[in-house]
Amino acid sequence: MPLSSDPSVTYNSQGNIVAAGTSLAAGATTSGATVDASSSSLGTWLSATVTFGTVAGTAGVTVAVYPAGDSTPHYDTAAMWTYQIAATGSTTQQTSIFLPTGKYQVKLTNIDATNAVTYGLTSNPVA
Repeated sequence: MPLSSDPSVTYNSQGNIVAAGTSLAAGATTSGATVDASSSSLGTWLSATVTFGTVAGTAGVTVAVYPAGDSTPHYDTAAMWTYQIAATGSTTQQTSIFLPTGKYQVKLTNIDATNAVTYGLTSNPVA
């Protein structure tokens, strides 16, 4: 199917899905944020930004993406994509992944059992 125009990315303000600076406790997993790229888009760039303060020997954040399986939606129980954001003390790290057209639940896990982090999620749709 030919496109009526060239695809472009709409860059949103940082934290349009989950506000930048949202706290994630040591060893905790978020309940999940919904990223909806199911209509009027070819997909979306999902950016996770994590700010680390003090870090333990084992530290970092895992980002897991679960696609919707139906219209309810019921999300998959096994992540389709997972990626790590490496921890470096007193820095902000950002990692992006392209998600194709669809609806997703995104969960972050702080693997540092001692120190909290702050994070944000941003979606930048391609249409």
